[in-house]
Amino acid sequence: MSQRNPAISKGVDWVVIWLYMLLVTIGILSVFMATYRENDQILQSFLNFKTDYSRQFYWAVISLVL
Repeated sequence: MSQRNPAISKGVDWVVIWLYMLLVTIGILSVFMATYRENDQILQSFLNFKTDYSRQFYWAVISLVL
């Protein structure tokens, strides 16, 4: 008979979550720095779905929720 280890599915691995958030932040900042134009308003450009970094931001939020 196989034994199950109940400790595997218990709790949240916070290190993985922090690493995920760090990688997402670095990715969004990289895309933002590569495609930002000086005339754009930062907050408005993040909230509309027209720039590459706004799409990256929304994808990160959706994947975090899922």
